[in-house]
Order: sequence, then structure tokens, then C-alpha cells
Amino acid sequence: MLTTTQQTEAAQAADTQANSALKDARLLAITTIQPSPYNKTRSERIQASWLEQLAASIKTVGIMQPIVVRPIQAPAGQPQFEIVAGECRWRSAPLAGLTVIPAMVKDLSDLEAREMMVMENTHRNDLHPLEEAEAYEALLLDPPKGKPRLQGYTPDELAARFGKSRTYIYNRLKLLDLLPEGRKAFYAGDLSASTAQMVARMPAHYQLEAIKRMKQGWGGEPMSTRQAAEFIQSEYMLQLGKAPFKITDESLLPEAGSCRACPKRTGANPDLFNDVKGADVCTDPKCFSAKKEAHAARLLAQAKDEGLKIIQGKEAKAIKTHNYGGDLNGDLKGYVRLDKVHHNIDSAKPLEKLLGKDAPEVALLEDPETHEVIKVVKTTEAMQILKDKGIVKSAQATSTSAAERNKEKRRKADMAWRNEVARDLLKDVVKRGGLDDDEVGVLVLPEIARLLWKRLGSEDCKRVEKLLGLEHQVGSVDAILDDSPDDSRYHELLMAMLLAPELSIPTYMDKADAPRVMIDVAVHFGYDEAALLAERQKEIKGATEIKKAKAQAEKKKPAAKKAPAAKKAAPAAKKPPDTKAAVDEKKPADLPLPHEGPMVSKSGRFWHGQHVRVKSAKKVGQVLGTGNKEQESIKVRLRSADGKDFYDAVYAPGELDVLPDQVSPAAAWPFPKQPY
Repeated sequence: MLTTTQQTEAAQAADTQANSALKDARLLAITTIQPSPYNKTRSERIQASWLEQLAASIKTVGIMQPIVVRPIQAPAGQPQFEIVAGECRWRSAPLAGLTVIPAMVKDLSDLEAREMMVMENTHRNDLHPLEEAEAYEALLLDPPKGKPRLQGYTPDELAARFGKSRTYIYNRLKLLDLLPEGRKAFYAGDLSASTAQMVARMPAHYQLEAIKRMKQGWGGEPMSTRQAAEFIQSEYMLQLGKAPFKITDESLLPEAGSCRACPKRTGANPDLFNDVKGADVCTDPKCFSAKKEAHAARLLAQAKDEGLKIIQGKEAKAIKTHNYGGDLNGDLKGYVRLDKVHHNIDSAKPLEKLLGKDAPEVALLEDPETHEVIKVVKTTEAMQILKDKGIVKSAQATSTSAAERNKEKRRKADMAWRNEVARDLLKDVVKRGGLDDDEVGVLVLPEIARLLWKRLGSEDCKRVEKLLGLEHQVGSVDAILDDSPDDSRYHELLMAMLLAPELSIPTYMDKADAPRVMIDVAVHFGYDEAALLAERQKEIKGATEIKKAKAQAEKKKPAAKKAPAAKKAAPAAKKPPDTKAAVDEKKPADLPLPHEGPMVSKSGRFWHGQHVRVKSAKKVGQVLGTGNKEQESIKVRLRSADGKDFYDAVYAPGELDVLPDQVSPAAAWPFPKQPY
């Protein structure tokens, strides 16, 4: 930290430098100067309010630092100078009433002028990454088509010249591959710098889709940078090591060439993909899919030429009996893959290696959904050969046991019955002309409430409970509705669950949108939308002004003198613990019970953490887990007789009296937050 003397000397040196610059400057008419075409993007983003503030400052103290211009060749009557540095000062000067402005005139080439602009702009706090990228691009030795050609630098030379890393320069330049919609979203703040960088690395035909899905996010909230990275890597990046085709084959898809030399392979641009694990990752799923299709077509053509059996269409569907997994990695009916390790053979080698030259007749199976093509052989023939070789003991392939097959039959029969009953019930609803209010309240509302509750996060559940005036977390819809048999409580709960997600604003959001659901409900109930929104803005603005006023008041307060440190009091002598008071079970009569009979909830349910009194043992405890009066037993946690330990016991529901929430054991209970 600088001393007072050093700060004074630094200020004097800055004043001397500024005065020297002003002495060397010329006063030029504002009309003889024009902005640089290289700075067009930044010029468009300069806000009028900022120029007005700068103009007010110029009126007060004048222009402390001259602008930098260079002479240009222009017809008579046209501006003769071009701004290199200081466009904001030049644009604010007329607003301050000035007709001339101090300027340093320097003879600079296009490259020198552009480099000076970049030097000045990269040190600004408000410089947008896209603006910085465009500035670096203009200094490249070989700029893209349509850009002015300068003498320029290579990206490595730019990194050295501006004191940046190679990765930093390459990542900034890559931002220029964002589509116009992506750039607009980046400037608007819908994409962070890291997220925009990930999108810019993607092929153009995927960018709009990715941006849309990231903005929608999970549950309506935009994805975080970490979530966006995981989403892009899982949805748009593919492991080339798992490709069914040879990645170095240039003839497979001539227009794409070899994957090894492809610029869309992460290993080809390590500076751009330094956050992606693995060099052999494809970032173009469309090209990857096209190669898979070309590979499959080639295999089928070769199979026809060699006279191999080809399994397609209905026959392939009969062999691939299920679609989970989305590929041919599961069990195939009557056939087995050659290129995979069989799950019932104690060997790490694929089946093709184990069979060797003795392999039975090979067929080609085309997946009816993905059109992937694989080599297969009949299971019975393959297993017999393996038995003859001594690799397996039995020629019978035990892909599933008899018990598993019976279980699958029962499962399918049960599902068929459920579907049939569901269709009959829907027909009944139509015949009756819909459900009446009582049926909706009894059959529909409770289940909708349970479904919505499951979809809410834990924090939103807590907000619902708070909205409903519940003092403690109850943890379930049934517990909330326990004491309200009528439909009004269902309606209140449903509305609370609808509003809860809009009660919190993520900390990363600079400016939150209005709570749309809340406003729509309020308008339906007769509130004035404009008045509500105006009140919201007033509250937000008022909170900001109060904070500013407090900060100013704190500055004006005189520094309080430190009070002398008080002497530490001697520690009080510890009293021996009162064992009798600590043991709840020994004085059950002292606990205020609501009534003599059992106090079970109206729904007949017990929930985790509920206080109960065991009538037969005359002890107080807490319920572990959940249950109801129809169950044979309920688990309860109790304190031991000596008060030093705890134990769990099981009781019939009829043996338990439910205590009010305020009645709890006097001593601290080591109670788990979640059920066992």
C-alpha cells in the first residue's frame, strides 16, 4: 500500500504528464474529426446516458486528456482526421457546448492505429469479450474474407504482444463464430462468457438449438455454466473411440475426410477445448451420424457381395425385442453379437475372438430404429462351439432364468390389465359427462397435490409450508391436509405450490423478470396488473435508496472510540447434571397431555419426528419413519431408564398417544433428520 507521500508524488507525476500532453496537443475543430471504422461495434454500444454524464464532467473540469487522431486523405470539406483513442470525449464535447477539442495528431498506419485502439480498449473494465475478439481479429496476419487486410500478426504473436496466453487469444477469436442470434444473446446477458464460448465451438447448425435449450434450462430457470457444460458434452459431443467405423477412413464420407484431421475433433484444437477430457471427442453429431449411416450402408453392400444373410425390417424387430438403451447392446432373441463380451462367459475377450476360425455362419443385423449394422451368429451354434472348445460347460445360453421369465410374464399381464381398466374408466367419465365437484375433490385434487409436491424441490416445499402458516416442516401432502377434510385446503395448497417457485430469485440473476404466474392469478382475482407492477418497482427502488442512505449515514458518523477491554470473569463452577430432570420417562405425569384417550390424526397417519406417548410403558418418544393405524407396528425412539442412552422399539398404533407439537422431551434428542 502506498504511503501518503508516495500517493502525492504519483498524483503530481500524473498531473505533469497530463499537462505535458495538453501542451503538445492541438485544438482541432470537432467537425474536422470522424470516428474510426474499426471501432464501429463499440461506437454502437455507447449509451447516450454515459455521454451526457461525461459532458457534465467536461463542463465542470474540461477535457483533462487530449484525444489521439491521425491524418487521413479526404476530399475538401470532409473530415481530415480519424479518431484513434478518445471517441467518447469527442462525442461528449458538443453536448458540453465545445466546438474544438484538444488532440494529439500522430502519423499512424492502419495496423499501428488499430493496435493502439486495441491497447486502449483491452484495459477498459466495460469492454465486452466480443468487442475484444473483433479487435484481435482485425490485427491478424490473414483475416477472414471480407475483412480489411493489414500487415498483422499470427495468434501466437498477438498473445505475446498483449501479454495474454495462447489459449486466451484463441478462445476470444472463437467467439466470432457465434451466429448473429448468439451474439445478440451474449450482448443481452442471456449467455455468460463461458457459456458463449462453449456455444461458439459448436457447428453453426446446432447453435440456435443449444442456446434455446440452455435459456429454458431446468424447470424454467436458465442453466448455470456448469450445467451448460454438462449439457453440451452429453448432447453434442461423441467419443470417437466408441465409433463403429474407422475414424481415419477418408473414403467413408469424402466431404468430411478423416476424423483424425478434422478441426471439429477436440484434439485438433487443444487450446479451444482445454476443458474437455479426451482428445478423440467429436463435436459434430450430424457428421458422426452421417458416417455411421455410410458405414452401415457399406457393410450391407459388402454382405450382399459375399452372400451373407442380412436381417432387416420385421425380422430384425422380432430379434431385438426391446428398445431400452437405444442400441443393440441388450439381449437379442436367438442371436448374439460377435464384437462384444458375452455376459455369461467368464472371459474378457469378445465372442469373435473366442470363436476364431470356428465361428458359425455370420449374419448382418440392422437395428430397426437406429439402423446400426452389426455382425451376429445364432446363439445355439456359438455356445455349442464354445462348449466343444472347453470354454463353457453347457451349450445352453442362460441369458435369463425361468424365474426371471415368469416374472416378466407376470409383469406384462399386470400392465395389460391396468391399461384395460384405465381405458374402461375413461369411457365411464365420458358417458357420465365428466366428474362432479365432489368426485374432483375426493379423487382428483389429492392426487394432483401429491404429484405437484413430488415435483417441487425441497426449498420450494419449505416455502409452501411457510405460505400455509406451518411452523415446522411436515414433509408430506397428507400431513398438511390432515386437519382439513374439505376441498378449500386442497385449493389453498395447490395455489401455494403454484406460487412457491416464483418466491425466490437466484443470486446470479442481475435483474429478475416479473413473477408471471403470480401476476396472472392476481389479475384473475381482480387485481390491477399495472398497479401491481408499479408497486413492485417502487419496492425495489425504495430498497436500493434505503441502502444508499444508510451507507452515506455510516460515512458521516464519527469513528467510535474503542472501550477498554473488560476483564474476563472467572468461569462459574459446573453443577452436576440433574439426572431426574433429564430423564423424561421417569416423570410422564409432568407432560401436559391433551386428553386421556388416543390422539391419532384424522387421516390415521404417523409421520417422522412426531411426538408420541407409549401408554403401556408410560414413556415419551418420537416416531421413526412414517405409518398409519392400519399397520401392525410403528417404530419409536425412546430414552433409556438411566437417561444416558437411546433405543428404538416397535409398538402397535393403538398403544401410542400423539402429543401436541409443543410437548417434547426436556433433554436434547439425537434424532435423525431423515427416516432410516
